[in-house]
Amino acid sequence: MPPRRLACPGCPGTRKFGHYLCPACWTALPRAARHALSRHDPHAHARLRQLLDQLTAGIPPHRIEIST
Repeated sequence: MPPRRLACPGCPGTRKFGHYLCPACWTALPRAARHALSRHDPHAHARLRQLLDQLTAGIPPHRIEIST
């Protein structure tokens, strides 16, 4: 069975199931944002929400800031 592909919230591309973004958008994120989004702790959902809210507001991936 081929891997499921979903729409990337940061661009018209596709992302793999279980990933937040497509590889291009993930790479475009600032290093600090990638590091924050990779942490698995009680604040992980809040950080994901920050990412999605900023992308929905039209902020390009390279300008995303994750504060939690």
